[in-house]
Amino acid sequence: MFQKAYRTAPSIVFIDEIDAIASKRENLHREMERRIVTQLMTCMDECHQNIGGGDSDAESSEKKPGYVIVIGATNRPDAVDQALRRPGRFDREISLGIPDEHARKQILKMLTQNLRLEGQFDLFKIARATPGFVGADLKALIDKAGNLA
Repeated sequence: MFQKAYRTAPSIVFIDEIDAIASKRENLHREMERRIVTQLMTCMDECHQNIGGGDSDAESSEKKPGYVIVIGATNRPDAVDQALRRPGRFDREISLGIPDEHARKQILKMLTQNLRLEGQFDLFKIARATPGFVGADLKALIDKAGNLA
């Protein structure tokens, strides 16, 4: 996957649930799991080494990979191996917290924009009644309401 990303750069490599393949190595029981984490780090490190310097001749510039961004998503950032969270690997973290009432209303508005709704729906009232809900929860709520209707 990384080799293809470097060949077709600029590229984005998105790994969802990164904690499933990159858990803390001290918590892993099987050697294969440790090797997967190590291999991921090696792939990410090679990216930075190859992008760094280089000759200016045409042959080496054809072999030189382009810009690749690696994004890992998880709802358990504390479970990801610390070596992956250092600069040069996953060095920036963006925490998406639980949406507030206004954000939930906007999410509900977006999720219901293509639905045929009869009557008046007070999306803010629904948003106020769903504290702690994230986008997936609101989507499930709308799907369930649709099924019941």
